[in-house]
Amino acid sequence: MSISLAILAIPSVFSGFFFKDFFLGFGSSTFLDSIFLLPQNSHFFESDYMLAVWRVAPVVTSFATGFLFAFGFDFLYRFAAIFL
Repeated sequence: MSISLAILAIPSVFSGFFFKDFFLGFGSSTFLDSIFLLPQNSHFFESDYMLAVWRVAPVVTSFATGFLFAFGFDFLYRFAAIFL
């Protein structure tokens, strides 16, 4: 089961990279009338031209929190195994 998921996951990453602008680009008309945004609520230009540090910050904090909880759980599990 995991082999078939890996076979499907690898091409999906590459196709997502190449077709990202088709779905999410500035001039994309793929989902033109599916979601209506008022002009004052549209922040597309700001999100594309902001610093890369701020764009990557949610991903970095998510991974850091995941590693923190994983290692913290392992530490607490070993600590509890000593005293139980």
